[in-house]
Amino acid sequence: MTSEPFRREAEVVFLQHPQTPGERDEIRFNIRTMFRLALIAATIDPSNSARWDASPLQTIDWSLPFSVMVVMMMMMMGVKLLLLLLLLLRMTALFVLGVIDLAQLRGEIAVGVVRTVHGAGMA
Repeated sequence: MTSEPFRREAEVVFLQHPQTPGERDEIRFNIRTMFRLALIAATIDPSNSARWDASPLQTIDWSLPFSVMVVMMMMMMGVKLLLLLLLLLRMTALFVLGVIDLAQLRGEIAVGVVRTVHGAGMA
């Protein structure tokens, strides 16, 4: 394996600080796993060269996980905005029908906005 000298160098750097034997074994395992993942990522994507002058994390293509995260965040924001819209429509209808007065309308909308934004949903 071509990464053997680099893996050993990383182990030396990380193992300079005193640890228990269990911690040392865990660090060695994590270093080996990191280098294996970097090798896999470098071989899967032909545009990445297996350059060991860069850190192993730079050889991994992070664009897909990042774009999935952005889409999920946009979907969550869309759901929150929809809940806020439904809350405003419901409270406005109750106000127009005379079920609640203006002070209650403002209080209910404020409580609903806080619950929706902080993830508690509508009560």
